[in-house]
Amino acid sequence: MPFLRLSRDQFFALGIFIIVSTVYILLFSGVPLSTDEVSLFTGAQSLSQRGVLSATPLYWNRFGTVIFAAPGHAFPNFEPGQMALAAPLHRIARYFPNVGLLHAVWMFNCFITGATAALLFLVGRRLAYSVGTGAALAGMFALGSIALPYARTFFREPLSGLGLLLAFYGLLGMGGRRSLRNSLLAGIGLGLAYATKRANLVVAPVFLVGVLLYVRDLPRWRTRWLALAGLALATASVAGLFQATSLLQDAGAAPADAARNVSEMTGGGLSEQGMLQPLRIIRDYLFSPGKSIFLYTPFALAGLLAWPWFLRRHPRPAWMALGFTLTMLGGYGYTKGLFWFGGLNWGPRFLVPVTPFLLMPALILFEQARGPHNKALAWALAILGAASVGVQALAVAVPMSTYSSYMSSVAPNAMWTLGLYDWRYTPFVIYWRLINRQGVDFVWARYWSNGGTVDGWPLLLGGLLLGSGGWGLVQIWRGRRRLWSFRLSLLLLPLLAFVTLRVSVDDPRLPGGPDRLALSRAIDTGSRPNDALLLDDATLTNYYLNTLHGAAPLHAIAKPAKTLTAADEQLFVALQQDFSRVWLISAEPLDTLPQPWSAARPHEAWWNAHAAKLAEVVTSPYARASLYVYPEQPLSPEPLGVPLGDRIVLESAGRWQTLEWFYLELHWVADQRPAQDDTVFVQLLGSDGKLAWQHDARPQQGFRPTTDWQAGERVVDRFAIPLDRLAAGNYRLIAGMYFFPKDGEPPQRLPVKGGGDFVALGALQVP
Repeated sequence: MPFLRLSRDQFFALGIFIIVSTVYILLFSGVPLSTDEVSLFTGAQSLSQRGVLSATPLYWNRFGTVIFAAPGHAFPNFEPGQMALAAPLHRIARYFPNVGLLHAVWMFNCFITGATAALLFLVGRRLAYSVGTGAALAGMFALGSIALPYARTFFREPLSGLGLLLAFYGLLGMGGRRSLRNSLLAGIGLGLAYATKRANLVVAPVFLVGVLLYVRDLPRWRTRWLALAGLALATASVAGLFQATSLLQDAGAAPADAARNVSEMTGGGLSEQGMLQPLRIIRDYLFSPGKSIFLYTPFALAGLLAWPWFLRRHPRPAWMALGFTLTMLGGYGYTKGLFWFGGLNWGPRFLVPVTPFLLMPALILFEQARGPHNKALAWALAILGAASVGVQALAVAVPMSTYSSYMSSVAPNAMWTLGLYDWRYTPFVIYWRLINRQGVDFVWARYWSNGGTVDGWPLLLGGLLLGSGGWGLVQIWRGRRRLWSFRLSLLLLPLLAFVTLRVSVDDPRLPGGPDRLALSRAIDTGSRPNDALLLDDATLTNYYLNTLHGAAPLHAIAKPAKTLTAADEQLFVALQQDFSRVWLISAEPLDTLPQPWSAARPHEAWWNAHAAKLAEVVTSPYARASLYVYPEQPLSPEPLGVPLGDRIVLESAGRWQTLEWFYLELHWVADQRPAQDDTVFVQLLGSDGKLAWQHDARPQQGFRPTTDWQAGERVVDRFAIPLDRLAAGNYRLIAGMYFFPKDGEPPQRLPVKGGGDFVALGALQVP
C-alpha cells in the first residue's frame, strides 16, 4: 500500500502534520478580522457554487478588496491560488447544514500551516540534522512563531510560506540524485507562491541564482537541462493553472486587475513617501513596538545569532534563506507604502512567509544544545522558546476585535498610530490588560455566548488525536513500522474538524440569531439555480455567508439609506438581466418604519416598483425575505382606459405566464390627486364563480399609496400569482380598488364606469 511506502522521515513529517493541525483546530476561532479575508472567501464560495470567480457579497465595499467591472459584477482583488485551493472545503461543507461555511473555509490555514511545519522538519533532515533537531525546529515554528495566530485566519501569508518553503526544499535537492523530482517540487512551490500572492515573485532573482548554483553540481549537461526544464514546466504549469482561474471572471475586470498588478509591482504610494520609505518600513518590521518580528517571535533572535555558524556549515542554504528574507522585506517596503503594517492583525503579518527562514539557522543551536557540555545553551533556548510560545498563547487568548474596540476608545485611528509606535498601546501590552475581560475565543469554548458553554467532544477527540499522533512519532523514533496509530489519526483528524464545526453555523459572534438561521434554511429550500440573493444590510454579510448553503449567489449592498444610489440601481437592473428571480433579504420590519415606506426603504421600494412579489418568508420582524419575479422580455400592455371613481384610470394591463407563476402589470393614471388611501385588489375566480386566489395591498405592496400620487402621474403595479397552488382549469381574472370611509366601517369599492365595481382582465388557464 502507498501508505506503507513512506520513508521514516516522511512518516515522522506526517505525524508532525497531524499533531500541529490538531492543536490548531483546538485553537480555532473562525471569525474574520478583515474584509481581505472575506473577499478571498467570496472567491472560494463562487468557485464552489457556480464555477465562477466573483465577490458580489462585497459589492458594497469600496475600499480596494474587490474589483468592479460591469454593473452587478465584482471580483476579489487578489490572486486566485488560495481561493481555488479552498473551494473544495466550501463545497464539502455545503452538504452539512449545521456546519458554518465561513468557518469551514477558515480552517484552511490550520492544515496549511501544519503542512509547513512538517515540511520544515524535512528541510532539517535534508540538511543532515537529526530527527530530534528537525522536530524541535518544526515545533518551535508551529507553536512559538507568528505562524500560530495566522493559522486561525484566512490571510494568504501561510500558503505563501508553504509555497516558498517547498521551493526552497526542492532547491536543496536539485544537485543530487533525484534532481528532476526536486526541480519539479521547487517549481510547484514557486508557482504556488506566485499564484497565491504576486508579491512573492520578489524572491525570483535569489531563487534563480540558487538554481544555477545547484544545477552546476550535476555531472552531465543532459541532466542539468532536464532539471531546468522540469523546474520551468512545473512553475509555469502551477502558476498558469491557478492564474487561468481568473479567466472565469468577466473581461470587464481585466483592465482594473492589470492596473493593480502594475501598481503592486512598481510601488504604489512610494512617490508620496520618498525613496527612504522602504528603509523605514524594514526598520519598523525589525524594531517597532507594534510590529517587530523579534518581539512577536522572540525565537527569531536565536536564528539571527546562529546565522554565522549556519553560514559556515551550509553556505548556499544560509545565503538562500537570507536572500529570501531580505527580498521579502525590501519588496514589501517598496510596494506597500502606508499599508506596511497589514491592517488589523498580530505582529508583522507580511513576514509570516519568511518566518521558517528566520528560524532555520537555529537548527545548529538545537544540535549543539543536545551535547552534555552545553546545558547553558539548552536553558537559554528553552527560556527563549517558552517566551515565544507564551507570546503566541497571548495572541490567541484575546480576540483581536476586543483590542480593536479598546483602541477605538483611546483615540481615533489609535491602532495605526499609538498601536505601532507607543509601547503602552501595542497589542503585546494591551492584551495583558484585556486577558480577563473575555473568555478564550475558541469554537469549542463558547465563552462569547451568555457566560459560555464548553463543548467537550472536540477536546475529547483532540486528546485522542494528540495521543495517537504522539504514539506514532514514538514508534517511528524507535524504528518500528506498525503504525496503526497514524491510520487512526488520519481518520480522527477530519472527524475532529467536523465535530468542531458542527455547531458553528449559528455563531453569536456573527450577529444573526435563530430567526435569521431559520430564514437561511427557508431560502436554501426555496431557491433555484438561477436565483440571486440580495442582502440590503451589509453588516449581516458575514452571517449569511456562513449560513446560506444553497447555490444562489449572494449580493450585498450598504445598510439601507434614505436615498437610492446610481450604483445600487445599476446592480438591481443587472440582477434582473442575469437572473430569473431575486430574493431580497431585509433586516428591518416594515410596520415600525415611518410613512411613506418608499422614503424609509428605497431599495425595497425599487423592487416593488420594478418586479412582482411572488412569495415572502418571515421568521421574525427582523428576518424576512421577499421573492421577486419579472418577465423575460418587456410586455406590450393591452389598452383598457377604464376609470375607477372620478380620479383614477386603469390605463392598461400586461400579462406573462410561465409554468410556475402568472405575472400581471396594472398601469394606473391619476386624473386628479386621489383624496383617499385606496387599496388594490386582484382576484382569480373559478368557473363556479368562487374565489380561488386574491391579493389586497396598497399600490406597489404599500410603497406607493394613492395619497402620494400627483395629478397625471402614472404608477405601475405588479403582481405574481403562484400557479402551483391552483387546481388545473380555467379562471377569470378581475381587479379593482376599494377604500375605508371611516374606521370600523366596511370597505367601499371604487365604481367602474359603465357599471360594476371591478375590471375584468380576461381568462387564465392553469395547466
